[in-house]
Amino acid sequence: MSAVASLPRPPPFKTVPARPPAPPANGEYVSFGVTRRLDESAATPEDVGAVSLLRHATTEENVKALLRELLDKFTAIVDALHAGQAPAEDLRDVVVNLMFVINEHRAHQARQILVDALEAQLRRKRDIIQDVEKCIGEFEAELALLVGEKQMRVDFGQASSVAAVLDREFDLLLSLR
Repeated sequence: MSAVASLPRPPPFKTVPARPPAPPANGEYVSFGVTRRLDESAATPEDVGAVSLLRHATTEENVKALLRELLDKFTAIVDALHAGQAPAEDLRDVVVNLMFVINEHRAHQARQILVDALEAQLRRKRDIIQDVEKCIGEFEAELALLVGEKQMRVDFGQASSVAAVLDREFDLLLSLR
């Protein structure tokens, strides 16, 4: 009796190009238990009764300016509290504007977190493949010694195809950036 496995080879790994999901047919979706409509837009500072303090072209400049203004107003409030006054409403507009700018940035943040996770996964897979290829080399060397210095080449084509699949995944990952 031979010790050959009777199971068939696993099917080849197929990569599916990344596509965003189709929008819901009825135009509504549930996010964190709240039903929302696709045609809704994010609330602006004016929608919640605050004065818009967004004066710069980029998100980074707006965040820096709002944080600077928040710090200035906070120190003014601390000084006023020290003097016996309490103007707490001064911070509201700055905080609302800061929350608005940060919420606009969340989609980019989610994309970047996903890209970082996929890159880490790809690095782990490449490390595993290198370990497997190292073990294959050691196995071939031991096998050659046992057979009496006769070089044998065992076909491990599956390992090289896994590396090719990882290379395609990496190319796909780079195209997301």
